[in-house]
Amino acid sequence: MLSEEVEADDCDLHEPPSFGDPAYWEEHFARAPSGLSSDPSALEYEWLWVDLDALGQAMLPYLPLASRRVLHPGCGMSLLPVMLRRLAPQLEVVSVDTSPSCVAAMAARHGQPGLSWQVADVRCLSIGQLVTPTSGSAADDPLFHAAVEKGCLDALLCSDEGDCAASAYLAGLAAALAPHAPLLAVSNSPARHRHLLPHFEVAKVVPLLPSEGPFG
Repeated sequence: MLSEEVEADDCDLHEPPSFGDPAYWEEHFARAPSGLSSDPSALEYEWLWVDLDALGQAMLPYLPLASRRVLHPGCGMSLLPVMLRRLAPQLEVVSVDTSPSCVAAMAARHGQPGLSWQVADVRCLSIGQLVTPTSGSAADDPLFHAAVEKGCLDALLCSDEGDCAASAYLAGLAAALAPHAPLLAVSNSPARHRHLLPHFEVAKVVPLLPSEGPFG
């Protein structure tokens, strides 16, 4: 698990927007203007961590590079899958989001062999919906060899049904992964461990800000 600086454990401290509501994200992606990755109002805003080169380099040692398929749930407009493919061209990254506007925009801008975007609700993931085989091995083995997520779990927890949504998401994610496949989760709080543990073993916490020390 990759952890960003801890700011707050509970999302309701400052009454943020409905980050756990798919309707919020569709409205955002349908209307938000283009802009900078550091601008929260822009389509290109990178949640939790802007330096994708550093993030990709931090993730690579934990990805099974001999295998290919990586799932990126709750992708939004993040360019993380583009960066991962640039660093490891053998990867095949499938990114999913509930927002049709987001998926259409990302597929049009960045879709290519090895990079795909699909509409899916992470609260009810189905392996049959997610995989479009690009090789014989994918047809024989539809499970993913790794998953990377950046803020998806955090966003789901920012809703009235946060615990239930998070549990459903993580159960579906675990079912979509091959045995012992890693989940690399970027979160703003080590408190997310309690949500991960019913479905995953938290093997390691890597601080993205080394000066802060490890969390959890």
